Amino acid sequence: MEKDAVNGSIGESVNGKKERKTDFTNESQQNLMKVVGYLSTDVFRATTVQEICDALGITKSKCYWTLQNLLLEGWVEQEADGWKLGPRISRISEKVRKAVSESLKRYLDEK
Repeated sequence: MEKDAVNGSIGESVNGKKERKTDFTNESQQNLMKVVGYLSTDVFRATTVQEICDALGITKSKCYWTLQNLLLEGWVEQEADGWKLGPRISRISEKVRKAVSESLKRYLDEK
Protein backbone atom coordinates (compact mmCIF):
# COMPACT_ATOMS: atom_id res chain seq x y z
CA MET A 1 0.00 0.00 0.00
CA GLU A 2 1.23 3.47 -0.88
CA LYS A 3 0.25 7.01 -0.02
CA ASP A 4 -1.03 8.86 -3.07
CA ALA A 5 0.57 12.32 -3.22
CA VAL A 6 -2.17 13.68 -5.45
CA ASN A 7 -5.24 12.94 -3.39
CA GLY A 8 -3.85 11.70 -0.10
CA SER A 9 -5.65 8.37 -0.16
CA ILE A 10 -4.01 5.04 0.47
CA GLY A 11 -4.34 2.47 -2.27
CA GLU A 12 -2.71 -0.64 -3.63
CA SER A 13 -0.83 -0.55 -6.88
CA VAL A 14 -2.78 -2.29 -9.66
CA ASN A 15 -0.95 -2.86 -12.95
CA GLY A 16 1.58 -0.19 -12.00
CA LYS A 17 -1.13 2.39 -11.31
CA LYS A 18 -2.34 3.48 -7.91
CA GLU A 19 -5.98 2.66 -7.32
CA ARG A 20 -7.88 5.64 -5.94
CA LYS A 21 -10.02 4.87 -2.94
CA THR A 22 -11.53 8.35 -2.83
CA ASP A 23 -12.98 10.21 -5.78
CA PHE A 24 -12.57 13.93 -5.27
CA THR A 25 -14.25 14.96 -8.50
CA ASN A 26 -17.30 17.16 -8.23
CA GLU A 27 -19.72 17.43 -11.14
CA SER A 28 -20.48 21.11 -10.56
CA GLN A 29 -16.81 22.05 -10.42
CA GLN A 30 -16.11 19.97 -13.50
CA ASN A 31 -18.92 21.77 -15.34
CA LEU A 32 -17.41 25.14 -14.40
CA MET A 33 -14.07 24.16 -15.90
CA LYS A 34 -15.65 22.58 -18.98
CA VAL A 35 -17.74 25.67 -19.73
CA VAL A 36 -14.75 28.00 -19.35
CA GLY A 37 -12.70 25.70 -21.57
CA TYR A 38 -15.42 25.56 -24.19
CA LEU A 39 -15.95 29.32 -24.24
CA SER A 40 -12.20 29.80 -24.64
CA THR A 41 -12.21 28.00 -28.01
CA ASP A 42 -13.60 31.14 -29.70
CA VAL A 43 -13.32 34.17 -27.43
CA PHE A 44 -14.79 36.60 -29.97
CA ARG A 45 -18.07 34.76 -30.60
CA ALA A 46 -20.95 34.64 -28.16
CA THR A 47 -22.14 31.09 -27.52
CA THR A 48 -25.71 30.09 -26.73
CA VAL A 49 -26.69 27.89 -23.82
CA GLN A 50 -27.92 25.27 -26.30
CA GLU A 51 -24.54 25.19 -28.08
CA ILE A 52 -22.76 24.72 -24.76
CA CYS A 53 -25.17 21.95 -23.72
CA ASP A 54 -24.80 20.14 -27.03
CA ALA A 55 -21.01 20.38 -26.99
CA LEU A 56 -20.54 19.34 -23.36
CA GLY A 57 -23.46 16.96 -22.91
CA ILE A 58 -24.92 18.76 -19.91
CA THR A 59 -28.53 19.75 -19.23
CA LYS A 60 -29.78 23.29 -19.77
CA SER A 61 -30.43 23.73 -16.06
CA LYS A 62 -26.89 22.67 -15.14
CA CYS A 63 -25.48 24.85 -17.90
CA TYR A 64 -27.49 27.87 -16.76
CA TRP A 65 -26.52 27.30 -13.11
CA THR A 66 -22.87 27.04 -14.14
CA LEU A 67 -23.02 30.22 -16.24
CA GLN A 68 -24.72 32.15 -13.43
CA ASN A 69 -21.98 31.13 -10.98
CA LEU A 70 -19.29 32.14 -13.46
CA LEU A 71 -21.12 35.43 -14.10
CA LEU A 72 -21.17 36.26 -10.38
CA GLU A 73 -17.37 36.13 -10.32
CA GLY A 74 -16.79 37.89 -13.64
CA TRP A 75 -15.52 34.79 -15.44
CA VAL A 76 -18.23 35.10 -18.13
CA GLU A 77 -20.50 37.82 -19.41
CA GLN A 78 -23.89 37.58 -21.03
CA GLU A 79 -24.60 39.37 -24.28
CA ALA A 80 -27.80 39.55 -26.33
CA ASP A 81 -26.72 36.63 -28.51
CA GLY A 82 -25.06 34.40 -25.91
CA TRP A 83 -22.17 34.04 -23.49
CA LYS A 84 -18.49 34.97 -23.67
CA LEU A 85 -15.55 34.83 -21.33
CA GLY A 86 -15.56 37.81 -19.00
CA PRO A 87 -13.06 40.41 -17.91
CA ARG A 88 -11.77 38.43 -14.96
CA ILE A 89 -10.27 35.82 -17.27
CA SER A 90 -8.37 38.60 -19.08
CA ARG A 91 -7.00 39.95 -15.80
CA ILE A 92 -5.89 36.48 -14.69
CA SER A 93 -4.23 35.71 -18.01
CA GLU A 94 -2.42 39.08 -17.95
CA LYS A 95 -1.06 38.33 -14.46
CA VAL A 96 0.16 34.92 -15.64
CA ARG A 97 1.72 36.43 -18.78
CA LYS A 98 3.49 39.08 -16.69
CA ALA A 99 4.79 36.52 -14.15
CA VAL A 100 6.11 34.24 -16.91
CA SER A 101 7.72 37.18 -18.69
CA GLU A 102 9.44 38.36 -15.50
CA SER A 103 10.64 34.83 -14.70
CA LEU A 104 12.00 34.39 -18.21
CA LYS A 105 13.76 37.77 -18.05
CA ARG A 106 15.41 36.84 -14.71
CA TYR A 107 16.45 33.47 -16.12
CA LEU A 108 17.96 35.02 -19.26
CA ASP A 109 19.72 37.73 -17.24
CA GLU A 110 21.44 35.00 -15.18
CA LYS A 111 22.96 33.40 -18.30
